[in-house]
Amino acid sequence: MINNQIYRQGDRIQGVVLSRIDQDSVLLADGRRLYLFQAITERKEKH
Repeated sequence: MINNQIYRQGDRIQGVVLSRIDQDSVLLADGRRLYLFQAITERKEKH
């Protein structure tokens, strides 16, 4: 998921083809690699 959108290999992101999807990053056809991070979904409560 990138910018709240689900993508697959071969899709375009802002005009650049998504070449490869790894566990923690994606490789774009122009050579850039975007690193992914896990979204924070739970909030730790104060005690």
